[in-house]
Amino acid sequence: MATTEAFINPAMLTWARQQSYPTAEAAGAALHEPRLPAWEAGAVRPTFNQAQTLASRLHIPFGYLFLAGPPDEYMPLPDFRTVAHRASDMPSRELIDVVDDAYLKQQWRRDYLAEEGAEPLTFINAHTLDTPVVQVANSIDELFGVRELARRVEGRDIFLRELTHRVEELGVAVMRSGFALGNNTRELNVNEFRGFAITDELAPLIFINARDGLGAQIFTFIHEIAHLLFGRSGISNPNFRNRIGTQDDDVEDVCDSVTAETLMPEKDFLDRWRTDRTISQNLGALTRLYKASTLAIMRRARDLDKISAEMYWSYYDSNVGTTANTSGSGTFYPTFFIRNSRLVVSSVIMAVSEQRLAYRDAASLLNNVRVQTLDGAAIQLFGVGIRQ
Repeated sequence: MATTEAFINPAMLTWARQQSYPTAEAAGAALHEPRLPAWEAGAVRPTFNQAQTLASRLHIPFGYLFLAGPPDEYMPLPDFRTVAHRASDMPSRELIDVVDDAYLKQQWRRDYLAEEGAEPLTFINAHTLDTPVVQVANSIDELFGVRELARRVEGRDIFLRELTHRVEELGVAVMRSGFALGNNTRELNVNEFRGFAITDELAPLIFINARDGLGAQIFTFIHEIAHLLFGRSGISNPNFRNRIGTQDDDVEDVCDSVTAETLMPEKDFLDRWRTDRTISQNLGALTRLYKASTLAIMRRARDLDKISAEMYWSYYDSNVGTTANTSGSGTFYPTFFIRNSRLVVSSVIMAVSEQRLAYRDAASLLNNVRVQTLDGAAIQLFGVGIRQ
């Protein structure tokens, strides 16, 4: 019996592949499919089963491979990303899926809170880009106690956990993951994006790329909080190549300035930077104090004229790209709550217990987990399962 060929559009296969891999050869090696370059060239056609498998591995709907041209995939958030002084190219499939997933969770939670009659959060869109940077930074500190927390706790991991708790206590869902849709084979690229914010007066949401170093994640966290206070949704990739005040986008520039002032207040920084110390000694002391990355501290020192541009560039060239977070994912439920937002999971479980959301829909909303996982999460959060 003859094998059925799939009459896919080779151009669509190239389009799908380019979202994750630079060349057909690279994709073929990663996907263990050496015939991929020939399929893209149109020299031969895959079988129907091979095409289905390929679509699954490229994380696109199978039907996309038969289209005449790329679909108009709508990115629901403004894109503020820059890479090496230029606007970012086509977003990867991982970024598209992460944004879509977060937006789905955010919209569901917004509807849930609206039905509950929840009050709007007054700090969302409370400032304009013309508000003095110090005023916005102080607002963030007053809301979440960032500076007190940084001085009180020892490690960056504890700081991130405690700050997440404080931010969610005030109604902002925080998702933090280094993978798309909880799939540990789909790493998120820090060079592509570091985080994003979805602004909403009822159900705001922040996503942080956990592939970044912990200090960089902290900077991104505050950066996205600033987006919420300005009422500006968007995808971010803070560019440490540029001095604050010279970023490619006004929104990102102001959010960077606010973040630096929140974590490392100018007056306090100048008082603590000691000329009788070496650069390394200053970095050690200030990193422990502010919980920011050493690169962020060096950038602050450069912006405040404590080091020369040459010193900063030498440090940047030696350290950029070396802060990826490669730590393990930890135990299941803490990781589950971090990836999906404890606030979102809590709302989903409450909706299920109130019979306002079906088990199947709840499982789908939380990336197709099992019903047993929902029950275990309920026990973790509320001390009792939802199937009681």
